[in-house]
Amino acid sequence: MKKIFTVVILFIVIFDFVSCKKSPTEPEVNTNPPAEDVWSSFSYPAFSYTDRDANGSGAYFETYVGDPDTLMKSLALQDCRVLYHDPGEAPKIKQISLVVDTLNGVAYTNGIAVSSEMTLFSSNYLSSIMSNRSKSAVISEIEGVLAHEETHIWQKNADYGSTDGWSVIEGEADAVRYLTGHDNIKRRSQGGKWTDGYTTTGFFIVWLQQNKDKDFLYKLNQYVGTHYEFNWDVACQHILNEAVVDLWNEYQAAIN
Repeated sequence: MKKIFTVVILFIVIFDFVSCKKSPTEPEVNTNPPAEDVWSSFSYPAFSYTDRDANGSGAYFETYVGDPDTLMKSLALQDCRVLYHDPGEAPKIKQISLVVDTLNGVAYTNGIAVSSEMTLFSSNYLSSIMSNRSKSAVISEIEGVLAHEETHIWQKNADYGSTDGWSVIEGEADAVRYLTGHDNIKRRSQGGKWTDGYTTTGFFIVWLQQNKDKDFLYKLNQYVGTHYEFNWDVACQHILNEAVVDLWNEYQAAIN
């Protein structure tokens, strides 16, 4: 009797322990409330759109982008989320005007970080890319160009007349274009110099962020804001404690 009673008690204890365990497929209940997105308080500028070439190639712009205001609003938030940690750090832009017009080049933006901005997009350029690209490729290019141009509105300002100042402004804009998903790594190439601007400088900035400091672009933009006479070597020494030429050589070897 003693042995039987012991077995029965042991069976009851084991059964009670097993029955209290959760099924291995039973999901864990998360009782923590979702974290609030700080960017939900982002203050959007007013947007306007004008097509000065409505009887020419400019007529196709809306065909590709849909609602220009919606696109510019989306790009504003995307760009600022890359450049800043929270909306309070971004400049207060009251108005952004997007104008499609016949002009040489691709696009340009008047002013950097002032209350009212204008971005011009070339209908001539639109015509040139429409002839040899698919619709999806044209849309991607328009969004990429405008992501770059809107960065000029939100980023900190440097001396655009100097080589270092110009290259960091244009480099940051192409870095933001890539980091917001509007560029392709295939456009990256070896060679050149960190002061060449655009994709050459932009992908260098991206590499530094991905391999040296995940906050590099943020810190670089903040540094530009307090150093109008921007110098690449001084900035890299300050942020990464390394010489820019050494970083550039390491970057070139890494993408070989």
